[in-house]
Amino acid sequence: TSVTGSQTTAFVAESRQLVAEGCNAKITGKAALDVVLFAGNGATSVVELLIDCLGVKHYASNETSRPVVFVGPYEHHSNLLPWRESGCEIVMIPESSETGNVDILHLEKALQ
Repeated sequence: TSVTGSQTTAFVAESRQLVAEGCNAKITGKAALDVVLFAGNGATSVVELLIDCLGVKHYASNETSRPVVFVGPYEHHSNLLPWRESGCEIVMIPESSETGNVDILHLEKALQ
């Protein structure tokens, strides 16, 4: 390996650890339950990768049982486009006026 390659590997490992600490993720040791996965440039490309990995387009071609994606009030429009283009049904969950977070009661009703 080259010096540049070794340094890049070290930067990625350090970045992964910093992200894990920021999210309170357990990625090392026997208690490792979480994974920090770098999957592309930007959230939209990661959504597209997830759609491909899950085979969503195959399931979305069935009109009687299309996959459903629940999204909160803070989702950026560019991250919704891949789901729409894949044929999924998108259900918007509004913001709670009391907490400012996702409206859990609305989500519970939508899940039923």
